[in-house]
Amino acid sequence: MKFITKKALTVIAIFLYVFMSINVQAQGSISPVGLTCEYLENPLGIDVLKPRFAWELIANGENQRNLSQKAYQIIVSSSKELLLKDDGDVWNSGKVTSTESNQVGYNGKTLGSHTKYYWKVKVWDQSGKPSDWSNVATWLTGLFSPEDWQASWITWQPAPASGQKEDPHGSISPWLRKTFNLTDNTKEAIAYVNVVGYFELYVNGKKVGKDVLNPAVSDYAKRSFYLTYDIRPYLQKGKNCIALWLGRGWYDPEAGYRDTTRGPGARARVQVEMITNNKTTKVLSDETWKATSSPYITLGLYAWGNFHGEQYDARMENKEWNLASYNDSKWEHVRKASSPSPRTESQMCPASIERVRIEAKKITDLGEGRYEIDFGTNLSGSFGINLPRLKKGQTVKFYYADMKSSENLKGQYDVTIKVQDGKQESYQTFSQYDIYVASGMPNERFEMKFNYHGYRYVVVENLPSVPTTKDVEAHLIESDLKKVGSFSCSNELFNRIRDLNLWTIRCLDLGGYMVDCPHRERLGYGDGQVSIEASIMNFGMQSFYPKWSQDWVDVQDEKTGDLPHTAPTRTGGGGIGWGGAMQALTWRQYLYYNDKRILENNYEACKRYVESTESKTKDDILRREGNDPDGWSFIGDWLAPDRGMDAGNNPSPLANEFFNNCYRIYLMEHLAKMASILGKTAEQGEILQKLPKIRSDVHKAFYDENQQIYVIDEQPYYVMALMTGVVPENLRTTITRKLEDNILIKAKGHLNTGMLGTYFLINYLQKIGRNDLVYTIMNQKTYPGWGYMLEQGATTLWEAWNGYWSVIHSCYTSPGSWFHQGIAGINADESAPGFKKVIIKPSIVGDLTWAKASYDSPNGRIVSNWQREGTKLSMEVSIPANTTATVYVPTKDTAGITESGKLIGKTKGVKFLRMENNTTVYEIGSGNYNFQSNY
Repeated sequence: MKFITKKALTVIAIFLYVFMSINVQAQGSISPVGLTCEYLENPLGIDVLKPRFAWELIANGENQRNLSQKAYQIIVSSSKELLLKDDGDVWNSGKVTSTESNQVGYNGKTLGSHTKYYWKVKVWDQSGKPSDWSNVATWLTGLFSPEDWQASWITWQPAPASGQKEDPHGSISPWLRKTFNLTDNTKEAIAYVNVVGYFELYVNGKKVGKDVLNPAVSDYAKRSFYLTYDIRPYLQKGKNCIALWLGRGWYDPEAGYRDTTRGPGARARVQVEMITNNKTTKVLSDETWKATSSPYITLGLYAWGNFHGEQYDARMENKEWNLASYNDSKWEHVRKASSPSPRTESQMCPASIERVRIEAKKITDLGEGRYEIDFGTNLSGSFGINLPRLKKGQTVKFYYADMKSSENLKGQYDVTIKVQDGKQESYQTFSQYDIYVASGMPNERFEMKFNYHGYRYVVVENLPSVPTTKDVEAHLIESDLKKVGSFSCSNELFNRIRDLNLWTIRCLDLGGYMVDCPHRERLGYGDGQVSIEASIMNFGMQSFYPKWSQDWVDVQDEKTGDLPHTAPTRTGGGGIGWGGAMQALTWRQYLYYNDKRILENNYEACKRYVESTESKTKDDILRREGNDPDGWSFIGDWLAPDRGMDAGNNPSPLANEFFNNCYRIYLMEHLAKMASILGKTAEQGEILQKLPKIRSDVHKAFYDENQQIYVIDEQPYYVMALMTGVVPENLRTTITRKLEDNILIKAKGHLNTGMLGTYFLINYLQKIGRNDLVYTIMNQKTYPGWGYMLEQGATTLWEAWNGYWSVIHSCYTSPGSWFHQGIAGINADESAPGFKKVIIKPSIVGDLTWAKASYDSPNGRIVSNWQREGTKLSMEVSIPANTTATVYVPTKDTAGITESGKLIGKTKGVKFLRMENNTTVYEIGSGNYNFQSNY
């Protein structure tokens, strides 16, 4: 064997170095990763004709700065083979000079229904050097037009027995099935499932997908959703069975105020498209499908305080019902049904899933076969229990409560139980209960399927022995949202408030909209606008909010442009701020995700709502209408401290009028912004021309010059006036001082705001740089405030500051935004939405000594950490590739500021902009930075 000489090794090393250098140069400094289509990774069933693409850019190497994209190229092909050959037979964008890596619209051939497409992207960096091609990504189109649906709508409901009437308080959850044969292995098998109500899909006995309580809720008078599943892994050669388990959900004519149906019972439409040896085979829902009753009945009317639960009759169990081998000859045929909705579209919002399972913390014997199961936390979801051996036909009842008390709580919505020592416990159930009828067989188990509860406690009746904590589980049901934010700081109370806030949001974000409470109403109230920032900074909401904003468009009055106070559920009390959720969702989806399409889609609806509101004014002032004597359609700031439903001390009609006039201006201001972005300059100008007079008229109508207040000496009325420019310039200092005095002196460091007022208070104080006041408010453990809730043992946020009535509610879910945007200072820049430009403006307030936060923006991870020791402040900032940031460094000594140990003037990529309110402001590009200053 010959050894390689030292000279030869040197030549090889030089060659490898040169080769690698050339390769790195060719590759460029950035690479595209994390490809998405319509916000989703490799999605199924996208029925958007011109979908939008996005990708993140990562640095090819460490400690690189000022990396950006100069151009991109997208190739879309009809097969993976063609894509790997760079053959874009569907679309080849060519090299496009653009920095956009988000919301990049498809512009190729017309897409076909039920077709899989393959795509990839390459980019050129700031120096013009190209990256390698990205990994291959895909999307499957859905069914674009009504003609693509060959399946029929089907339904089934058993006829009542002779002399028996249908029970309006319970609806069956039928089983449907269809068998078919496959002679060859399948190469592709896609199921499109379109149901009004809820469903579970089974193939050959196995449940398909992890989703529950789907599809998302919609206004069935306008649209229904279908979900798309890849069922190829579940199929087999020979005989197969596809089966549905249907549940009623909101789709029921007995639902009182939700009567938007076309007939009784759940309805379904299923279309399965399979390819076997290049041959297409279809299975379609039609009258050949079979059906029968399942053991489940949905209880209640799906109305206020009447959601009840489910009844499961285990005597009807049939574990073979969805197997291909089962003999269904005794089952009945389904019947065809009319279409329940004029429009069918793919469900683009996240499905609801069971992500968390919670074991019981304590089980208490209440006597007489009753047991209290305490899960230690409130949640929204289902419940499961392994039961002891029961007699056939024995009935076990489960009551669900979000709180309990030794005193009666609300009468008919309580279950009061005398416990063994002669005392009593009153459980706030809001009529939530389930019933289990035993089969008498061993190893029986009850688990909910097509309903959910809001609860912490479960009271079980008629159980022969105490269950163990291992026998019971609580299941949180939430939308399948990606976690995108992290935060912690030196104040443990703040960390606990944030956790409380986020857990509450997770209890409310199911069904494709933000419910107000899971037990009493389940309505999509406009309350949900106060949690938008808290949600966006912590969860991937980019496909959640477009769906909910469309719900608001759907429920808009076609003639007047007016909006109800909930969507898609259409009912409930409120004021103009509740319908304003449509515009809030639209604007913030644009601001945080650069989603211009939602502006284009919703602008006219937002404009019509503003016009509807303006049509109700008299002498430029919005007044409560005479046909609303109780004021339930003209609420202003709802549920301020000591103004709850139990207090009977609501703000005066005049206070509500002032609040709503300010909110009206708020709507107009944002509509003007939307008009500007969409190039509607004439409409923008018209709005801006009206606003000064409206502001002046509102000031004159409501300002008390002697007391220097707007109707009431309370925080929301100062904030609304200042925020919307109602306060004349010469009074702004006075009114700002009055607001500060109210917080620090009158309210003793607490807030006195309600649902909307709290949101606007936090955001306005943050905007004007008074995070010290937010800190003071947030740092309280006495009434009223979030710390008080925690001190009282709250595990979710309450409906009222004093805990009256619901204690799982959406009213005060606004503080979560302040931790990211106030303390850590991570903010979007309106001049370049979607965090294309980032604002880093931390708040060094109170006794905080450190904070750490990250946010996975559409362009990548943003980090803002800071720590102070004495007068020394250190800030760690990370900005993703292809973005820039404006960084505010708090300082008392501009000359001593350093970055990564060097004086700013000698640091690459840091540009001085200005001095502003004891901060030095810099512009930076992407990369990691460490600023140090004297503070």
